[in-house]
Amino acid sequence: MITSPEPGFVTGRVQPILLPLGQFGELVCIAVVGEAAGHGFWARAVAAKPYSCLPGELGHALFSFGSLVSADFVEWCIKGRAPEAWRPPLGGLTTGHWTEVCGFDFEDVVRVSLSLAGLGPVPSEADSKPEQSNFAPRTSEEGRFLEAVRTEVARTRPGLDKSFRKTLSLTGKVVSGEIDFVGHHYVTCYAAVNPKGRAATRVQTASAALWRLARARDAFGFAAPSVIELTTWVPPRGMPIYSNADYLIVDETIAELRAQAQREHLEVFSVFDAPMACQRLIGLETVVTHQ
Repeated sequence: MITSPEPGFVTGRVQPILLPLGQFGELVCIAVVGEAAGHGFWARAVAAKPYSCLPGELGHALFSFGSLVSADFVEWCIKGRAPEAWRPPLGGLTTGHWTEVCGFDFEDVVRVSLSLAGLGPVPSEADSKPEQSNFAPRTSEEGRFLEAVRTEVARTRPGLDKSFRKTLSLTGKVVSGEIDFVGHHYVTCYAAVNPKGRAATRVQTASAALWRLARARDAFGFAAPSVIELTTWVPPRGMPIYSNADYLIVDETIAELRAQAQREHLEVFSVFDAPMACQRLIGLETVVTHQ
């Protein structure tokens, strides 16, 4: 019997359904069947989908057997039969002991029950924390270039200012990247190639921007804007503060970025200053194509 729930909690009991493996008597839980106060009987397969990491057909067996067992238990209880009298419909499966569980609500009872299984999802501290970005931090040159372009666009075409620094969620739960400009026809991130900057971050931050653009393009699907590219600031030719070796570094860096972009079916466009980047943004975003 289910004990009376404490205020603010839902209590229940669960029973594991076990599948024997190998020749040493190992058992693995493939489903949990249960009863919760105020919610009646329920059952869940431990595997939410086939596990491709397991050998042979084992990953599919855990999923399909668990789903079959769960459906059979619910059907049994719907007919008014006692859950203690139910037996798994597949030969070889065994049942464990009934165990009491409690949670903040019914879904929490289910999560706690599944977490008791060795192959079930185990809540971790990372689940409740925002996703940590794997992208390299922006260089000072890159940040200043972005803000300079944004200021120029706001001055020239104020209505486009709201399209800067858009967040992109790939999982629906957490932000996994920021796109510098997302318009109806044009999407870009900004990078800066400073030959006198740190070599470790010269390509790293721009590569991270290319990754974000590629994932944004995938997320858009068929609705992807017509132009998605990386805009890079490079020093104008002939400036006395840069040597020939510095300009060679710029050329090699741009070539490497274009090779990366080509693998993602993207483009890299180089500019010398913010007005040039602003002009390209406005030209591509406000263009009207006639079919």
